[in-house]
Amino acid sequence: MLRLYGTALYHRRGLAAGLERAIDMAKEIAAAAPMGVRATLASARRALSESEKLALATLQPDFGHLLRSDDCQEYLRPLQEKRAPAYVGR
Repeated sequence: MLRLYGTALYHRRGLAAGLERAIDMAKEIAAAAPMGVRATLASARRALSESEKLALATLQPDFGHLLRSDDCQEYLRPLQEKRAPAYVGR
């Protein structure tokens, strides 16, 4: 979120270009696996409110859960089938 805000406000080519880049980034995030996005946001919030070390320590166990998820399989399958993934959030 902070990166989106910073991109929109401080992009070297001006506000319009920064806003366009922020919208592109938001679209990338929206297309990503929801479980991964949630884990990343939770980790970022923890890093800001507590510490980066704690955020990393709590994110590492989440990786195992994410790697066993249907969304992880859905990430791999479309690469082979040359199609866009259809994440389900589990």
